[in-house]
Amino acid sequence: MYGGDSNAQRGIIRQMRRLFAILSAMSLVLCMTTSVMWMRSCFVFDSVCWMRPHRASSIDSHHGRLWFVMMWSVNGGLPRGIQIIHEPPIFDYQNYPFTWEYAGITMQRFRGMLAPSATPSHFTSTAYSVPYWEVSLLLLILPTTAALRRMLRQRAVIAGQCAHCGYDLRATPDRCPECGTAPEAKVDG
Repeated sequence: MYGGDSNAQRGIIRQMRRLFAILSAMSLVLCMTTSVMWMRSCFVFDSVCWMRPHRASSIDSHHGRLWFVMMWSVNGGLPRGIQIIHEPPIFDYQNYPFTWEYAGITMQRFRGMLAPSATPSHFTSTAYSVPYWEVSLLLLILPTTAALRRMLRQRAVIAGQCAHCGYDLRATPDRCPECGTAPEAKVDG
């Protein structure tokens, strides 16, 4: 035997690999969704807004950026509920000066007036934005790592090494003497 708890360790490693594969797949799907939203944001202003009488929060998508906006109304006047907007871009946050910008991430503060009813409502707003290309790159880290790990494991198996620890298996092809792992079937390539 190769140690009392080696089966438990292998089980944990197997579960961690499955979890990593699931997270990589989810990250790849989110990356593709982000890419579609990035293209769509050039032509359509999308917004999901949660409104209360004196406060509104929204997630907006336009001009290649993902915006997180918080608005405070001084004298109320905002309707309650959730509002979903899909329309051509009519409002551009980029017309307002950036309060700060770092690595493409921006924060803006601006004031304005809403007139949803007979009484106009003054508001203060803070908007944070992230370019879609940065979100896509972040979401590609896990799938790229998974693809590289898989490629390196296959290369090790082809070269006659243990896929788990890299030990040379030419002398003991049935089982790795270093970690006790049985080798995978050899892939021709």
